Amino acid sequence: MAPLNDPDTYLHIAAGRWMLAHAALPVHDPFWHSLAGATWVPHEIAGRAVPAAVYDLAGWSGLALLTAAAFATGLAFLTRSLLRWAEPFSTLIAVILGAVLVQGHLLARPSLLALPILVLWSGALFAAGDTGSGPRFRLLPVMALWANLQGSCIDGRAELYGYRFLSGYLAAERGDEPALTGLLARYGITWTLLMPQQGAVSRLDGLPGWRRVYTDAEAVIHMRLAARSGWKRVIRREAAAGPVRIRRPPRNHAGNRNFR
Repeated sequence: MAPLNDPDTYLHIAAGRWMLAHAALPVHDPFWHSLAGATWVPHEIAGRAVPAAVYDLAGWSGLALLTAAAFATGLAFLTRSLLRWAEPFSTLIAVILGAVLVQGHLLARPSLLALPILVLWSGALFAAGDTGSGPRFRLLPVMALWANLQGSCIDGRAELYGYRFLSGYLAAERGDEPALTGLLARYGITWTLLMPQQGAVSRLDGLPGWRRVYTDAEAVIHMRLAARSGWKRVIRREAAAGPVRIRRPPRNHAGNRNFR
């Protein structure tokens, strides 16, 4: 294991130091030479500020300890969650296997810091699924922290729609026709992107008002006929407007292009 064997760690520390020094977010990239000043959307705020603060306080050793602590906390949360459904020996085997799978990602980066929250949130989702409800409201700050640590917060998206949506979506994906038609109508879905082997593909092929518009070995796209005609009108309108002129960006004094 080499938690510091990742060149991205340097960027995370530098970006975190910049945030702490300026008490602001770097919305324009201050590091790249070839794209200096380019727009930047910094989404791993705490995931960079925390390692930077730890590095300034305790150096590389502190950063390695922070990584190890996040890894151990994630395994502790996993153990706690699994003990609700399994006896201790089976839980031990599952946790060891989980630790082996995570070892390849045991690096000093925001994704590892977010590991305990991912495990905690996933355990809450599974527990809520047993009762047919959503996770407790008190876990909302956990999601807020996760969103500022690392972009994997999108893995908690099921709760953004609720357990009913997730279970309905899984049933529709398998090809359950009532679930599929209900999902399409409830959320006003006008096109779908699915893998060819999913059960919903054959259902959509026979669903009135829907047509397959693209297929290959990896993906199948269906569109609702009304939406398809709407896209045709947009394409015709854009074509009638004539060609789009692309203005060459000006050069700055250093000879680099300013991309905005």
